[in-house]
Amino acid sequence: MFRMYTYPFAVRYSRADGPAGGRRGLWVFQLSAARLLIVAIFSFLTLAPVCHAAAPREAIVVGAHLPLTGILSHIGREQKWAYERSVEDVNRAGGIYVAEYSRKFPVKLIVQDDQSSPAVVVAVVQKLIAEHHVDFILSGHTAVHGVIPGSIIAEINKTYYHATGSFIEPWREHKFLWSTLLFVDMGKTASVPYELWRSLAEEARPKRVALVVEDVYAGLAFGGMLRKKATEYGYRVVYDRAIPSGTREYAKEIGEMAALGVDAVLIYSSVGDTAALVRQVKESGLPLKFFCGWRGTWPVEFAQVMGEAAENVISDGHWSEDYPYPGARELGERYRAEFGQPSISVGAFYALAQVLWQAVEQAGSLNPALVRHEVLKGTFHTVVGTIEYDQQGVGLYPPIAFQWMGGRPEVVYPLDRARHKVRFPLVPPPATGN
Repeated sequence: MFRMYTYPFAVRYSRADGPAGGRRGLWVFQLSAARLLIVAIFSFLTLAPVCHAAAPREAIVVGAHLPLTGILSHIGREQKWAYERSVEDVNRAGGIYVAEYSRKFPVKLIVQDDQSSPAVVVAVVQKLIAEHHVDFILSGHTAVHGVIPGSIIAEINKTYYHATGSFIEPWREHKFLWSTLLFVDMGKTASVPYELWRSLAEEARPKRVALVVEDVYAGLAFGGMLRKKATEYGYRVVYDRAIPSGTREYAKEIGEMAALGVDAVLIYSSVGDTAALVRQVKESGLPLKFFCGWRGTWPVEFAQVMGEAAENVISDGHWSEDYPYPGARELGERYRAEFGQPSISVGAFYALAQVLWQAVEQAGSLNPALVRHEVLKGTFHTVVGTIEYDQQGVGLYPPIAFQWMGGRPEVVYPLDRARHKVRFPLVPPPATGN
């Protein structure tokens, strides 16, 4: 029986929440609920499995839909690498013991490219369930482009969808019974720059903050939280803009910031948009103390595009190989050995898979309802630390921030884990000598 969902692809913002210069009112996601339902019905009818005699089980089959092409492909590649390493590791250890079978099984991972498209997500998740007969599904990425459409199709098919990479509130609105979500709390990660500034002497703190967000659902939602936290921490946002995706020229915006005396920029946008703004800010001589980014500043591609120009940019992240948890250091070393760059995300994706493997073993079953129930009540030890989920299916890992220093992302938050003090200004004055 199909369920109609009314919330999934529309979010309403009040005028107070909307950014200055941005659109107001109803924000509609790329895929309407009605269209999603039509695609789901079509996929179900065309991909419905033909009944055959059940073959003896040889593996635990796990599906994943990932944005390997399209606008999120830079994230999808890291996510795929992390899932594959986790499968390799659990299989190298002999697989997962399932008590109801009295034996261990290897994990077989089937990855489908969802092309960063919600409509494609619907089709490939249905295919994973109907054609590949997966036992569980590992998450795609972002609420709009992957997680919520994928969770809805899994809900229809009563298949456990083990999610990450989505803001919590839009996911929570669905009250999913066949999904769980592991992610960072939006309010806590939006508080990070203000916490960093609070650790500084009064004269070092910025006074006039600019807020720049991509004019899409995630950007507007996160921008609203940054604005709320600025008020809570006593900071004044003097410049507030929503920019179209693909913006590469910022002369007008930089001129407006200069006229307002902006000394700190907070941005939520893509790698390309963020890199263009950083480069042009530095070339303009705008005297910023801090430049803090989310989404566009942590992927490896940001460092590759920016080179030395990334210096002193503060970035969000999802994990550090310097965490003191078993396997964290080794995972980071494996990634650097293969790609020549550190990653500040693969540990979170690897941890998601770790939770699933442990939950299967603790449940002693491959029944998706029992495994999900185990996730809700279990305690899981991962490369991001100890994870526990609430009864709504939400697990949290802690926020972390990095600053690009000498071509490497160095931890600057949490303060008790920071190996370096935060540096400022964004562009240091030229060194002088005798």
